[in-house]
Amino acid sequence: METYVTIAVVNRKLTLDQIEAACRDLLSSANRVTVRAVMAELHRRHGATGRTERVSGTLRRLEARRASDPPREPADTAALRERLQAAEARALRSEERERRHQEYWAKRYAEKADELERRHATAMKDRPAITTDHYLRLQQRAAELARRLSQYESVDP
Repeated sequence: METYVTIAVVNRKLTLDQIEAACRDLLSSANRVTVRAVMAELHRRHGATGRTERVSGTLRRLEARRASDPPREPADTAALRERLQAAEARALRSEERERRHQEYWAKRYAEKADELERRHATAMKDRPAITTDHYLRLQQRAAELARRLSQYESVDP
């Protein structure tokens, strides 16, 4: 005769690592995780749910750590940051070249303007100081004298 012995499952204690693993898995897939959801996952995985206080405390601790830790960046984000820094460095070099270019041509313009001013001042010194009004009066006087002279002399064609 065969005897069947039923062994009662005594409160199976879950390890902290098992509870944390279930919490981490659920937290990675959802933003908000309830204690009930963690306990259901523990029951599915290990056949035991654990004590509510212990599961709740572990979940709260992991949520607080996740909130305080900055989110990890994917590998391509680091490459993008490097490209951004390189682009910013190029932009700074370009702005510096443009500033030097503008300063160079502003200096050249100022030199040419000064040279033109010096030439003009030199030319004015070399010429006799005569104004346009004075020149006009002299021209009018010369025309008047030529008219008067023509009355006394005959002009040969």
